[in-house]
Amino acid sequence: DYQDLRDVIILGNENAVPSLEELETILTNPENCLAICTLAIPLADRPEFFSRLLQTLLKLRNELGHPHWVLMDEAHHFLTGESALRISQDEFNNFLLITNSPESLNTDLLKILGMAIVVGENPIRQLEYIGGIRKMKYPASPVLSTGEAYVWNFENELENGVITLRSPGQFLLRHKKKYAHGDLNEKSFYFTGGENRLNLRATNLMTFANLAEGIDDDTWDYHLGRKDFFNWFKTAVNDDELAEVSEKARRNPTASKKMILDFIKKKYTG
Repeated sequence: DYQDLRDVIILGNENAVPSLEELETILTNPENCLAICTLAIPLADRPEFFSRLLQTLLKLRNELGHPHWVLMDEAHHFLTGESALRISQDEFNNFLLITNSPESLNTDLLKILGMAIVVGENPIRQLEYIGGIRKMKYPASPVLSTGEAYVWNFENELENGVITLRSPGQFLLRHKKKYAHGDLNEKSFYFTGGENRLNLRATNLMTFANLAEGIDDDTWDYHLGRKDFFNWFKTAVNDDELAEVSEKARRNPTASKKMILDFIKKKYTG
């Protein structure tokens, strides 16, 4: 997922399980930044792998004082079950967990977190769940706009509130692959035309581009005029830049298809 990040050593891939011995050697140098890919490990085996990984990380911290931060993406793949984790709050310091399923995380772990940062259209559901586990009332009922998050600091209520997020300086390869070649499922785009004559499903940007090449002008202009492209690019593909291109293209229907497809090909296949 993080193979495109600059100055990061990658350990493991879709076919090779990362070696903990090699990991320990790499992280002996405090200047090294390491990304560990666990795609070769079956989901059922990932909690056991993380348990061994955690012991290695704690050993390094005890002996050398680093790694300073550990970021765990898809944390619900590793930290599940009521008895899956036995760790003190002091040991679990400077860990950042990313998940779209907090209810799948170990509940003992949720009790020792210092802060929750919540995003999405329904942040209250997540805050209620976390608050229920910790026996705390969440401090607000936030309504978040795109690009915002709610911070709940369990130890310092003065830091609670809505924050504005900045886009990362590096465009992660994982998102580029997902939107270009993955399956957006229920967020797919459908070319239907004005009278629903068609039902052509674009599961990703590459399928969208291929279908668009053969779409008749009336169907294309119908979706363009309704801002269907703009809305899909912005809310499903999460690409504000591409959405802006489609908005400019809407003001120039004759060249609109070329403008949009050229941008997709340049950004997602270049």
